[in-house]
Amino acid sequence: MRVVKVIAVGTIGFILGYSQWRFNHDGYSQQWKILPSPPAEVAELIPTGEPPLFIKTLDGKTYYLSYNYSEGWIQKSVPEELIYPFEVTKPCDFSFPEFSRFSNAPNDVINCVQEKTNYGDGYIKFAFIVDSTGNIWEWRHGITPKDITAMFCLPSSGLIIGLLVGFAFASMNNGKERA
Repeated sequence: MRVVKVIAVGTIGFILGYSQWRFNHDGYSQQWKILPSPPAEVAELIPTGEPPLFIKTLDGKTYYLSYNYSEGWIQKSVPEELIYPFEVTKPCDFSFPEFSRFSNAPNDVINCVQEKTNYGDGYIKFAFIVDSTGNIWEWRHGITPKDITAMFCLPSSGLIIGLLVGFAFASMNNGKERA
């Protein structure tokens, strides 16, 4: 019976560690943030991979957001050739992690696009929303080789901690049975 308890608690530790890794890996822990106000009312969100987003305003002009955000939206035409391969989901698939109950996604979505930009060693997932007040929201989550380390570390740590707790419980119960 002692071995069964140790294995059961170890398995529970492994499952908790694996669940924590999946939660982080899938992006459930990422939050939405409001981007600087666009220069005019947004007519269209245009995903481009890198930079991740251009917007087209009602007056027909296109802009992209500078990387450091301090420059704001810069007027520029959408590039003809794109640098990195990317996938687009438009309209958004609201079953994805960025729209889970754990996120702070706005409820009043007017326009939405999701994008996954592929790099040589991973990818970045983006989602952009225009809400009813004209604010643009961004969600992003990157996957890199360091995530493979976490894939092994979190479940293994959970298993080890679970086994140690299982041994401790089994030893305590074994001492009570002898008394």
